Amino acid sequence: MYQTGSIISGSSALWLICGFPKEWSAGDLDVYCCNGQGHILVNFFQTQGYQVVNYRTEATEDESSSFFDNSGLSAATKLKRDNREVDILESPTKSAFTPLTCFHSSIVMNYITSSEIVVAYPTFTLRNIGIVQTGTPQRGNQWKEKYETQRAFSIWRHHPMDTSRVCPKRLRWIGDGQSLIVAFDEPAALAPDQNTSWRFNGTQYHQLCSPAVCTRVGFDRYAPRTWDEFIARTKLIVPCE
Repeated sequence: MYQTGSIISGSSALWLICGFPKEWSAGDLDVYCCNGQGHILVNFFQTQGYQVVNYRTEATEDESSSFFDNSGLSAATKLKRDNREVDILESPTKSAFTPLTCFHSSIVMNYITSSEIVVAYPTFTLRNIGIVQTGTPQRGNQWKEKYETQRAFSIWRHHPMDTSRVCPKRLRWIGDGQSLIVAFDEPAALAPDQNTSWRFNGTQYHQLCSPAVCTRVGFDRYAPRTWDEFIARTKLIVPCE
Protein backbone atom coordinates (compact mmCIF):
# COMPACT_ATOMS: atom_id res chain seq x y z
CA MET A 1 0.00 0.00 0.00
CA TYR A 2 2.84 2.37 0.79
CA GLN A 3 4.58 1.61 -2.51
CA THR A 4 1.53 2.08 -4.71
CA GLY A 5 -0.29 4.77 -2.71
CA SER A 6 -3.29 2.47 -2.54
CA ILE A 7 -6.03 2.44 0.08
CA ILE A 8 -8.56 -0.01 1.51
CA SER A 9 -12.13 1.23 1.48
CA GLY A 10 -15.69 -0.02 1.14
CA SER A 11 -17.27 -2.43 3.60
CA SER A 12 -13.91 -3.82 4.79
CA ALA A 13 -12.87 -0.43 6.16
CA LEU A 14 -16.35 0.11 7.61
CA TRP A 15 -16.25 -3.27 9.37
CA LEU A 16 -13.03 -2.28 11.13
CA ILE A 17 -14.36 1.17 12.04
CA CYS A 18 -17.49 -0.43 13.53
CA GLY A 19 -15.32 -2.68 15.72
CA PHE A 20 -15.65 -5.94 13.74
CA PRO A 21 -19.34 -6.55 14.55
CA LYS A 22 -20.37 -10.20 14.71
CA GLU A 23 -23.72 -9.48 13.06
CA TRP A 24 -22.11 -8.90 9.65
CA SER A 25 -18.76 -8.95 7.89
CA ALA A 26 -17.30 -7.68 4.63
CA GLY A 27 -17.79 -9.95 1.65
CA ASP A 28 -14.44 -9.05 0.08
CA LEU A 29 -11.48 -6.71 0.37
CA ASP A 30 -11.67 -3.57 -1.79
CA VAL A 31 -8.28 -2.06 -2.62
CA TYR A 32 -8.29 1.22 -4.55
CA CYS A 33 -5.25 2.45 -6.44
CA CYS A 34 -4.33 5.30 -8.76
CA ASN A 35 -4.39 4.92 -12.52
CA GLY A 36 -1.75 2.55 -13.87
CA GLN A 37 -0.94 0.89 -10.54
CA GLY A 38 -3.46 -1.94 -10.62
CA HIS A 39 -1.10 -4.52 -12.15
CA ILE A 40 1.37 -4.09 -9.28
CA LEU A 41 -1.30 -4.99 -6.73
CA VAL A 42 -2.58 -7.87 -8.87
CA ASN A 43 0.96 -9.29 -9.12
CA PHE A 44 1.38 -9.02 -5.35
CA PHE A 45 -1.81 -10.90 -4.56
CA GLN A 46 -0.89 -13.55 -7.12
CA THR A 47 2.30 -14.20 -5.15
CA GLN A 48 0.03 -14.80 -2.15
CA GLY A 49 -1.85 -17.55 -3.97
CA TYR A 50 -4.74 -15.51 -5.41
CA GLN A 51 -5.92 -16.06 -8.97
CA VAL A 52 -7.59 -13.57 -11.29
CA VAL A 53 -11.19 -14.61 -11.90
CA ASN A 54 -12.46 -11.45 -13.61
CA TYR A 55 -10.98 -8.36 -15.24
CA ARG A 56 -12.91 -5.56 -16.89
CA THR A 57 -12.39 -1.95 -17.85
CA GLU A 58 -14.71 0.94 -18.47
CA ALA A 59 -13.72 0.95 -22.13
CA THR A 60 -14.52 -2.74 -22.73
CA GLU A 61 -17.52 -3.17 -20.43
CA ASP A 62 -20.74 -4.41 -21.99
CA GLU A 63 -23.23 -1.60 -22.62
CA SER A 64 -25.91 -3.49 -20.67
CA SER A 65 -23.83 -3.36 -17.48
CA SER A 66 -24.05 -0.47 -15.02
CA PHE A 67 -20.98 -1.41 -12.98
CA PHE A 68 -18.90 1.57 -14.10
CA ASP A 69 -21.76 4.08 -14.19
CA ASN A 70 -20.93 6.97 -11.84
CA SER A 71 -18.36 4.75 -10.11
CA GLY A 72 -15.21 6.83 -10.56
CA LEU A 73 -13.41 3.67 -11.75
CA SER A 74 -11.50 2.84 -14.92
CA ALA A 75 -10.77 -0.84 -14.28
CA ALA A 76 -11.61 -3.62 -11.84
CA THR A 77 -9.87 -6.94 -11.18
CA LYS A 78 -11.33 -9.66 -8.96
CA LEU A 79 -8.99 -12.21 -7.43
CA LYS A 80 -9.89 -15.25 -5.37
CA ARG A 81 -8.15 -17.71 -3.06
CA ASP A 82 -10.35 -20.40 -1.55
CA ASN A 83 -13.32 -18.46 -0.14
CA ARG A 84 -11.53 -15.11 0.06
CA GLU A 85 -11.97 -12.43 -2.60
CA VAL A 86 -10.04 -9.24 -3.32
CA ASP A 87 -11.13 -6.47 -5.70
CA ILE A 88 -8.42 -4.26 -7.17
CA LEU A 89 -10.22 -1.08 -8.21
CA GLU A 90 -8.32 1.38 -10.37
CA SER A 91 -9.02 5.10 -10.38
CA PRO A 92 -9.14 7.01 -13.68
CA THR A 93 -6.86 9.65 -12.16
CA LYS A 94 -3.51 9.79 -10.38
CA SER A 95 -5.35 9.72 -7.05
CA ALA A 96 -6.66 6.53 -5.43
CA PHE A 97 -9.16 8.74 -3.59
CA THR A 98 -11.20 9.75 -6.65
CA PRO A 99 -13.69 6.82 -6.48
CA LEU A 100 -14.55 7.67 -2.86
CA THR A 101 -16.24 10.87 -3.97
CA CYS A 102 -18.64 8.78 -6.07
CA PHE A 103 -19.75 6.33 -3.36
CA HIS A 104 -23.48 5.80 -2.87
CA SER A 105 -23.56 7.15 0.69
CA SER A 106 -21.51 8.54 3.54
CA ILE A 107 -21.48 5.11 5.21
CA VAL A 108 -18.64 3.82 3.07
CA MET A 109 -16.71 7.09 2.67
CA ASN A 110 -13.89 5.82 4.86
CA TYR A 111 -10.44 4.53 4.03
CA ILE A 112 -7.31 2.92 5.43
CA THR A 113 -3.85 3.82 4.19
CA SER A 114 -0.54 2.25 5.18
CA SER A 115 -0.44 4.56 8.21
CA GLU A 116 -3.90 5.85 9.15
CA ILE A 117 -7.65 5.31 9.32
CA VAL A 118 -9.92 8.09 8.04
CA VAL A 119 -13.69 8.51 8.45
CA ALA A 120 -15.07 11.27 6.23
CA TYR A 121 -18.40 11.58 8.09
CA PRO A 122 -17.63 10.50 11.69
CA THR A 123 -20.65 12.27 13.19
CA PHE A 124 -22.97 9.95 11.27
CA THR A 125 -20.93 6.82 10.60
CA LEU A 126 -20.08 6.21 14.25
CA ARG A 127 -23.81 6.40 15.00
CA ASN A 128 -24.70 3.90 12.25
CA ILE A 129 -26.27 6.62 10.10
CA GLY A 130 -25.73 7.14 6.39
CA ILE A 131 -26.61 10.01 4.06
CA VAL A 132 -27.54 9.01 0.51
CA GLN A 133 -25.72 10.61 -2.39
CA THR A 134 -28.52 10.47 -4.94
CA GLY A 135 -26.36 11.35 -7.91
CA THR A 136 -24.51 8.02 -7.77
CA PRO A 137 -27.11 5.24 -8.11
CA GLN A 138 -24.62 2.37 -8.05
CA ARG A 139 -26.18 -1.10 -8.07
CA GLY A 140 -29.68 0.34 -7.86
CA ASN A 141 -31.10 0.01 -4.34
CA GLN A 142 -29.35 -3.26 -3.48
CA TRP A 143 -26.80 -1.50 -1.28
CA LYS A 144 -29.58 0.28 0.66
CA GLU A 145 -31.33 -3.01 1.41
CA LYS A 146 -28.05 -4.54 2.54
CA TYR A 147 -27.09 -1.75 4.92
CA GLU A 148 -30.56 -1.20 6.39
CA THR A 149 -31.71 -4.81 6.73
CA GLN A 150 -28.51 -6.78 7.18
CA ARG A 151 -26.24 -4.25 8.84
CA ALA A 152 -28.66 -2.13 10.90
CA PHE A 153 -27.77 1.29 9.50
CA SER A 154 -30.28 4.13 9.28
CA ILE A 155 -30.30 5.61 5.78
CA TRP A 156 -31.26 9.28 5.40
CA ARG A 157 -32.05 10.53 1.92
CA HIS A 158 -32.55 14.12 3.14
CA HIS A 159 -30.31 15.31 5.92
CA PRO A 160 -32.05 16.96 8.92
CA MET A 161 -29.67 19.90 9.06
CA ASP A 162 -30.57 20.99 12.57
CA THR A 163 -29.17 17.80 14.15
CA SER A 164 -25.52 18.39 13.33
CA ARG A 165 -22.98 21.06 12.56
CA VAL A 166 -21.66 18.97 9.67
CA CYS A 167 -23.49 19.74 6.43
CA PRO A 168 -23.29 17.15 3.60
CA LYS A 169 -23.66 19.98 1.11
CA ARG A 170 -20.42 21.55 2.31
CA LEU A 171 -17.49 21.38 -0.11
CA ARG A 172 -15.19 18.69 1.22
CA TRP A 173 -11.64 17.51 0.52
CA ILE A 174 -9.94 14.22 1.26
CA GLY A 175 -8.43 14.36 4.74
CA ASP A 176 -9.90 17.76 5.63
CA GLY A 177 -10.75 19.08 9.08
CA GLN A 178 -14.24 17.55 9.01
CA SER A 179 -12.76 14.05 8.86
CA LEU A 180 -11.78 11.81 11.73
CA ILE A 181 -8.13 10.93 11.09
CA VAL A 182 -6.53 8.34 13.34
CA ALA A 183 -2.83 7.83 12.61
CA PHE A 184 -0.86 4.78 13.67
CA ASP A 185 2.41 5.11 15.60
CA GLU A 186 4.30 6.26 12.51
CA PRO A 187 3.64 9.57 10.73
CA ALA A 188 1.06 9.50 7.95
CA ALA A 189 2.73 8.29 4.75
CA LEU A 190 0.01 9.14 2.23
CA ALA A 191 -0.62 12.87 2.05
CA PRO A 192 -4.23 13.98 1.48
CA ASP A 193 -5.01 14.91 -2.10
CA GLN A 194 -6.32 18.46 -1.89
CA ASN A 195 -7.38 18.26 -5.54
CA THR A 196 -9.93 15.55 -4.72
CA SER A 197 -13.10 17.19 -3.49
CA TRP A 198 -16.83 16.54 -3.44
CA ARG A 199 -20.16 17.95 -2.40
CA PHE A 200 -23.11 15.60 -1.90
CA ASN A 201 -25.60 15.46 -4.74
CA GLY A 202 -29.32 15.62 -4.09
CA THR A 203 -29.27 16.87 -0.50
CA GLN A 204 -31.08 20.03 0.50
CA TYR A 205 -29.51 23.27 1.70
CA HIS A 206 -30.44 24.63 5.08
CA GLN A 207 -31.06 28.32 5.52
CA LEU A 208 -27.48 29.11 6.56
CA CYS A 209 -25.90 27.29 3.62
CA SER A 210 -24.62 28.47 0.26
CA PRO A 211 -23.23 26.52 -2.72
CA ALA A 212 -19.64 27.24 -1.70
CA VAL A 213 -19.57 27.19 2.09
CA CYS A 214 -21.54 26.16 5.12
CA THR A 215 -21.64 28.34 8.21
CA ARG A 216 -22.04 25.29 10.44
CA VAL A 217 -18.37 24.44 10.56
CA GLY A 218 -16.59 21.93 12.77
CA PHE A 219 -17.35 18.33 13.54
CA ASP A 220 -19.25 16.83 16.42
CA ARG A 221 -17.39 16.27 19.69
CA TYR A 222 -18.86 12.78 19.70
CA ALA A 223 -16.15 11.71 17.26
CA PRO A 224 -12.95 10.36 18.90
CA ARG A 225 -9.79 12.30 18.07
CA THR A 226 -7.04 9.92 19.23
CA TRP A 227 -6.08 6.31 18.47
CA ASP A 228 -6.72 5.19 22.07
CA GLU A 229 -10.14 6.85 22.14
CA PHE A 230 -10.97 5.34 18.76
CA ILE A 231 -10.12 1.86 20.04
CA ALA A 232 -12.22 2.44 23.17
CA ARG A 233 -15.24 3.70 21.19
CA THR A 234 -15.18 0.93 18.59
CA LYS A 235 -14.12 -1.79 21.06
CA LEU A 236 -11.34 -2.91 18.74
CA ILE A 237 -9.08 -5.65 20.01
CA VAL A 238 -5.48 -4.65 19.42
CA PRO A 239 -2.91 -7.48 19.87
CA CYS A 240 -0.22 -6.91 22.48
CA GLU A 241 3.26 -6.48 21.10
